[in-house]
Amino acid sequence: MKQRWFEQDTWNEEIEDFFFLKISRSQKELASQYIRVQAIKFLSMPNEKLNNVAHRLIQILFDSYPERYMDIMFCHEALADFYYSKEEYENSFSHYETIRNYNSSSQNARYCTITSELGMLKCLLKIKHSSKKQLVKELINEMLPYLNNNFQFFDNIRKDFITVCRQINQLLKDDEIENIIKFIEGK
Repeated sequence: MKQRWFEQDTWNEEIEDFFFLKISRSQKELASQYIRVQAIKFLSMPNEKLNNVAHRLIQILFDSYPERYMDIMFCHEALADFYYSKEEYENSFSHYETIRNYNSSSQNARYCTITSELGMLKCLLKIKHSSKKQLVKELINEMLPYLNNNFQFFDNIRKDFITVCRQINQLLKDDEIENIIKFIEGK
């Protein structure tokens, strides 16, 4: 299969010049998608040089296409995952929180945050947070409507959620959280 111009496996000056030439000729909504796809690909690769290119591309996306919320939110999620894998939990939490805040403040939010909320819970296991217990309860309550749903899609998320909540509750020892875990397990 032929490689698409916006899904390169490497990066150099020639590729960059060609990439931005194509971006400049693309429709705005497509240009932001092309940048997102390339950035997320590089961010997922175990190569520091390409990770740096990804960060630069994401910054260009944020600066040049602020109205392209979906592309921006996907990049925040990729950054959160990237920082989590690097054990930079505060940075990871910050990007997950950006997604959550966007969705709670926007009437037009269409980005499902359940994976971001689960990511925030995982980060809370690793970081100190001034109101950890309260935030954990808020996140759990926000996730419950999805987890109570019987769609098969949520089965793995439900299992991950229960595991994370059990780990958090070992730290917090909260009866309300324990009751929610038991309720979800009973589903």
